[in-house]
Amino acid sequence: MTTLMENSMVAQNTCLQMCVVGRDSFIGAGCTFTDFNLVPKPIRTFYKDRLVEIDLPVLGSCVGTTAVWGRASSCFRPAPSNRT
Repeated sequence: MTTLMENSMVAQNTCLQMCVVGRDSFIGAGCTFTDFNLVPKPIRTFYKDRLVEIDLPVLGSCVGTTAVWGRASSCFRPAPSNRT
């Protein structure tokens, strides 16, 4: 269920689960973008100015436009704990 925008390239031996990869991006061999649910509550998002639950147990990663990820790349930014 991963979505690749135009001109994106994914090398072999790469794992993408429920991800969105932006335009003109490259994901190198051996990278793993997996889906996690680190919070034991239903996932919610704003829709039409209301906070609603979505019917997915997890959300995948999002790779920006013109991004380049190699095997040794890493990025982790936890969500602030004060969000509801």
